[in-house]
Amino acid sequence: MIKQVNKAEPKISIQKLCELLELPVSSYYYKTVMRPEDLELKEKMQEIFTQSFNTYGKRRMVKAHSE
Repeated sequence: MIKQVNKAEPKISIQKLCELLELPVSSYYYKTVMRPEDLELKEKMQEIFTQSFNTYGKRRMVKAHSE
């Protein structure tokens, strides 16, 4: 969201945007780290979801993954 607002109004600093949104500035710079096992799980979840014709939710995907 911060990046979208920044593109729309590039003159506003990141610090000011975060202040307006009541967010710490560190949240702008935060990047998630994907471990290899996370990527494997993500791929498996996408596969299960696709095979279910995009109908399975969390509980059904967990059940399908454990079978």
